[in-house]
Amino acid sequence: DHRDLHSFPTRRSSDLLISHYKHQISQVATQPIEEKQSPVTLRIYSHLTNFPSRILQFIHINNKTVVQLDLRTSQFLIFANLLNVYIKEGEQHLLSLFKQNRNKVYLKRLIKVLKQHQEQLPPVGIDITDRNSGEHGSSDVTKFIRDVFFRDFYDVVAGELGMKERLLAKYALFKLLFKKTNRPDALLHKLSHIYPIVVNIIAEFKKPDKSYATDKTDDNNRESNFSVFLQCIEAEIFI
Repeated sequence: DHRDLHSFPTRRSSDLLISHYKHQISQVATQPIEEKQSPVTLRIYSHLTNFPSRILQFIHINNKTVVQLDLRTSQFLIFANLLNVYIKEGEQHLLSLFKQNRNKVYLKRLIKVLKQHQEQLPPVGIDITDRNSGEHGSSDVTKFIRDVFFRDFYDVVAGELGMKERLLAKYALFKLLFKKTNRPDALLHKLSHIYPIVVNIIAEFKKPDKSYATDKTDDNNRESNFSVFLQCIEAEIFI
């Protein structure tokens, strides 16, 4: 049937999701919660952290409901703050905020890129406790920091790109984070008109080192993986 053919991907996706939910539910109260830290992203994992959020409300530990907290646009918020701290306090202060060696390596890479763009960065940072701070700044870096801290960043980008849905903007921005190469992309090209310096900084960060040219190591272990960099920073902050 023609209709069945078109509905198959949706039905197949639903079947896989139900199967995943059943598997996760089967582990409740049957397996101990063993927390493990990823050597790549530094995040803490267990079968509970990977549990479907819709079902968490039905799980109780020591008679207390399990809840999940999610920081809105967290990785962009973290990146905007890294930029802001560098502009306001300098590289040594930025490095001093983190103890994980992996994060220090990533931060040194970011600092190297920022130094290459030093003349394009705003002379002063943003006071994140003052919504009026930097409102007359002309730099797209200032605009980026303000848009992330003081507005709903996905809504801002959706409006700038003429998108009807916030989720489409989130998709475009996640392509900016997770896309491993700098190959031409229509969405990223549009984003580069809104935040040209910011997008260029990210692109420079992603450029693979020559020393990795023939290396077959997993991409996640490379210093140029921007999304893993932000996940590692996020993990050290929260953990």
